[in-house]
Amino acid sequence: MTALPGTNLPPALWVAWAVAGVALGAAFLRLARRGGPVRARWTVGVGLVVAAAIYLVFAALARDWTAALIAVAGLGVFAGVAHAGVWWAPIWLAVGWAAHAVWDVALHLGTPAAPASAPAWYAALCVGFDIVVAAAVATTAAPTESRSG
Repeated sequence: MTALPGTNLPPALWVAWAVAGVALGAAFLRLARRGGPVRARWTVGVGLVVAAAIYLVFAALARDWTAALIAVAGLGVFAGVAHAGVWWAPIWLAVGWAAHAVWDVALHLGTPAAPASAPAWYAALCVGFDIVVAAAVATTAAPTESRSG
């Protein structure tokens, strides 16, 4: 079995990790929704920031300072989007989670030059998680809904 480009992960294993991510994402959503809509919004927003911060941890552990700088930039962007989703319009949370799935693929799985600091299995897991959370939030968040309204 050959590995996917830019990884040492065979396609079947990549799919298995992504499916595990979907299951974890569904469990995360169940927990997030237990406290009602306001708590769910906060939990999903904080989760987006944590998802971005994990790549910074991987980069620091690998002492890959270029990857760390990229992760810090991503963390800033995802924190800003999470803030917008929590305080103004929850659709931004869906946008943020969908963008994070793109980030996972483009930055950590997309090319042979992708930072090796994050394991391919984790990036695959994260893609599945991100997609299920983005889809669930997008289907439950009205674009005009706001915290104050």
